[in-house]
Amino acid sequence: MPDPDPIIERREITSRAEWLGWRLDDYTAGDAGALFGVHPFRTLLAVWAEKARLTESIADTAILQRGRWGQAAVFAMLADERPNWEIREAKVYLRDAALRMGATPDGAAINPEREGIGCIEAKTVLRSVYERDWPDSEPPLHYQLQTLGNAMLMNASWAAIATLIMDTGGAWYPSIFMMERNAVAEQKIRAAVVRFWTDFDRGFMPTMNIQRDSETITAMYPKALLKHPLDLSADIKLPAELQERARLKTEITKAQTRVLEIDTSIKATLGVHESALVPGWKIAWRNEHVAGYTVEPQERRKLYIAPSKRA
Repeated sequence: MPDPDPIIERREITSRAEWLGWRLDDYTAGDAGALFGVHPFRTLLAVWAEKARLTESIADTAILQRGRWGQAAVFAMLADERPNWEIREAKVYLRDAALRMGATPDGAAINPEREGIGCIEAKTVLRSVYERDWPDSEPPLHYQLQTLGNAMLMNASWAAIATLIMDTGGAWYPSIFMMERNAVAEQKIRAAVVRFWTDFDRGFMPTMNIQRDSETITAMYPKALLKHPLDLSADIKLPAELQERARLKTEITKAQTRVLEIDTSIKATLGVHESALVPGWKIAWRNEHVAGYTVEPQERRKLYIAPSKRA
């Protein structure tokens, strides 16, 4: 059952910039998947760095824009598919100040066949992604965690992930996944958020995900501030990693050189021909127009590694 105890602040969203500022002070439901390592785009370190003001807020990408612009279409779909529901877009930011957790539910609904208010999460997804990541029409776990977090702060009785599936032909297909409140899952979310902020306040940085945090680390340290070298002579692991890196770089260079040789041979064989027919392959060397442009001056860091001259 919904927990009536937490005091939830309700803020009307009037501008995206103001909303992004609010989110910096809270762990938001949209990042719930990062708490458990199941978010496909966000790691716990990425969330931590954003809250610590070491990186910028999430960029407004084409995918995020598609989600915002497509939200109206999702609610239009719901009006057709669930005509007996009373549905409205939320446009509010909810905040549990004690937990330091925020949520931005997409909408709310009243179903005459159910008690209480339902939390609506609107999604748009390409059919290829849907077929790959939504087995048996079940939304990915990070979407379910996001919806549970939104429903929890909204004090909803139930939830639904309403989705428009877009195929390459331009057609849209509806999918409505019903969800119930889950006390066990919500307690795990709350406990993870408490742990995040406890570590954050103590100055503990989350463990880096070596495979996924490259962009976050680069964004966290955009400039070198100290000129004197860092003494890593006592680091046991680093020398072996540097040896492995040197070996891999050599293998990459050899592979790139061989690819260049093959490409040169292919170009010489094609000569003035735009394309060639080879069983099992498509080969083309077409004319392309490249527009001229000017790159503004910028300063960035470049990693340089080479064997030292002295042992």
